[in-house]
Amino acid sequence: DFIQRAQLRVKRRAALQKNDVASASLPLPALIIQVGLSGGLCCLLLYSFSVCSQADAGAPWAVSALAQSDTWLFGAVRAVFGDRPPSGLLALLLASLNGFNALRCAPLLFDRVFVIALRAPGKDGD
Repeated sequence: DFIQRAQLRVKRRAALQKNDVASASLPLPALIIQVGLSGGLCCLLLYSFSVCSQADAGAPWAVSALAQSDTWLFGAVRAVFGDRPPSGLLALLLASLNGFNALRCAPLLFDRVFVIALRAPGKDGD
């Protein structure tokens, strides 16, 4: 029942939208990459911020995790950020910017994948 109601809402939204300029402004692979990378970077930066904050407070698990930070993402964190992963306000700022970008692109990706696919002729018996 829940799935049927959600499908009806999406079909209504597809029927109401006549102009798909916003979601067609970026190619589908670019939307997928932006949502995936921005969301992943947001999570990584928030994790880095929390580990660094807890390590500064003296938490043993965080000190251990920070000591092994050169292996995070197979060494990519060390290659990009150097010896110490990002922390402080810079990490929070970068995490929030990446999170906002992922949230901005997620509805466009939804429109591109589901709404436009439902609007295609022949899907509803048109």
